[in-house]
Amino acid sequence: MYQTKRTLEDIKTHGYELDFSTVFNKSLDNYKKTALLSGVGMLLVMLLIGAFVGVIVFAIIGITLIKEPGNNPMDPRNLDLLGLAIYWFSLTIFSTIFYPLTAGFIKMSQDAFKDKYLSLGTIFSFYFNNKTGALLMAGAAISGATNLLNTALSFVGWNMLGFVVSLFVSVITILTIPLIIFEDKEAIEAIEASIQISSKQFLIVLGLMLVSAIFSVLGLFGLCIGIVFTLPFIYSFQYILYTEIIGDPEELEEIAPNDLSLENNNQQM
Repeated sequence: MYQTKRTLEDIKTHGYELDFSTVFNKSLDNYKKTALLSGVGMLLVMLLIGAFVGVIVFAIIGITLIKEPGNNPMDPRNLDLLGLAIYWFSLTIFSTIFYPLTAGFIKMSQDAFKDKYLSLGTIFSFYFNNKTGALLMAGAAISGATNLLNTALSFVGWNMLGFVVSLFVSVITILTIPLIIFEDKEAIEAIEASIQISSKQFLIVLGLMLVSAIFSVLGLFGLCIGIVFTLPFIYSFQYILYTEIIGDPEELEEIAPNDLSLENNNQQM
């Protein structure tokens, strides 16, 4: 049975219950349905990323390291103001373009949960559609703010604090993408709603996110290549977390026709 869908206003006002073991177990069961196909998709994505990053590193960073082997160009403390701006902008753009990809993995998790046909194309389905703009805007806002803080903290040597900031932002914005693709929210509206909802059960969401992250990187012990098949677990977790808090995103559409037929029958009687 799918959980009854709740309004965001009701959740913001009255809060919600969240069971740690239920979310994790459902995430694991749902992940098993997508493990192979999402793993293939993740492998494809990593190959594309590797090729792209490899070219950039060789063309820019590699040359710098050859000329100045003692100077790490990836360390913000070795950059001037212009370099810091380029560093921040590059990180933000790189993070932003993967928001539609994350949405595709979450949508695949929904299809698996509903026992629908799984397609590799689903992973890339949120590029160039009506949700793309909102996803990219959300990515730019969240990544831009996070990277700005991290760059500033790294510049003064507070890397651990930067990690804490990134983790905090990840927790409070974890529902942003599901709210955009399932609730048709705009970027800022989805971010605000995610912050309000996640903060009500911050510690449980944080704990679930840490456990899910640990599970997702277990593939590193399988000759490293295994991570492409375990990393997608985090997307299954995001979808199940969303459904456990808000409910099934399509249940109203499924129930509505039945309710309408019942209402018509009652009127005829």
